[in-house]
Amino acid sequence: MLFRSILAFAAGCGTKGEIIIIGSTWKQDNPDGFGTLNNSQIPAMIMYDDNLYAATYNAAAGGAVYQKTGDNWIQVNTAGFGSGNNVSVLSMAVLNNELYAGTQNSADGCQVWKWDGTNPWSQVTTTDGFEGPGNISANCIVILNGALFAGTENTNGGQVWKYDGGAWTKVSTDGFGSADNTSVDSLFVYAGRLYAGLRNITGGTSVHRYSGAGDIWAPVRSDAFGSINNVSVTAMTTHNGYLYCAVENSVTGASVWLWNGSIWAQAGSGGFGYTTNTKIHAMLSHSGWLYASTSNAAEGGQLWEYDLGNWEMSGTSGFGTAANYAFRSMVNNNGFLTVGVDNDTGCKVYSLR
Repeated sequence: MLFRSILAFAAGCGTKGEIIIIGSTWKQDNPDGFGTLNNSQIPAMIMYDDNLYAATYNAAAGGAVYQKTGDNWIQVNTAGFGSGNNVSVLSMAVLNNELYAGTQNSADGCQVWKWDGTNPWSQVTTTDGFEGPGNISANCIVILNGALFAGTENTNGGQVWKYDGGAWTKVSTDGFGSADNTSVDSLFVYAGRLYAGLRNITGGTSVHRYSGAGDIWAPVRSDAFGSINNVSVTAMTTHNGYLYCAVENSVTGASVWLWNGSIWAQAGSGGFGYTTNTKIHAMLSHSGWLYASTSNAAEGGQLWEYDLGNWEMSGTSGFGTAANYAFRSMVNNNGFLTVGVDNDTGCKVYSLR
């Protein structure tokens, strides 16, 4: 009965003409680019040891990781972990009280590094790209049953790798059986099972669930959510007991779908009324609401709230400027909602206070 109620609510999702702007105050929490204007994106944010950490893209010097202490930000790694080829820190996770970070490196292959908060960072991928330079990015890393899982981009097909603290094991076939599945864009643990969202610009996206053994995965959605223009599941999260998937579409706008373990329902479509909202970078359940953050090159990134079947915009497009073209990451920051914002003259961190 509850799921049927959610289906009914989802059918009434808001449109562009029904946007309600929430009257909360957004405050910028960092100097532009953390003082380095080439830091143009914030692909990931995380809480570690009660502190906020933000990771950047920097094509000039290499990606960096910053820690917020009080009102100040401190860089806690060497840019690019010592190599400018590590242009971005794309993903972060915490395992056994250590911070893990995955990079983008199209020259040597992606890398994964870890840090205990005190000693120098150490690389935990003994071979760049896990098995060579073909894996150019560690798009996403998650924790399940005390192990770390990483999803990659590879022209021969995206992969998933598992780290048990000692060795890495590949736990998927290349591209899950198709080279057209070029990237694992999202990983998420729902109801104790690992789910993967794939990028496929030829036949459309799909969602797969890991069996927990070997490299066996089963598709739980394989029809591109009804349109081959749905090319990727870019983010996943859980909210009110359901799995939510963000689906990229550059033609009609991004959409959101929910899953109860057996049935799918659409919970948002048409880029929330803006077809220029082509991609949802992050989703987060926070204070009883589901939040989704978009990229929008025309008007600036947007943040949307979902409750009882209705989507409402929080703040304004780009927080007032189209130069803030993407809201790329989100985190629950000690009770505050914090968003990482892309800007080519220096990325920004905003918090809702």
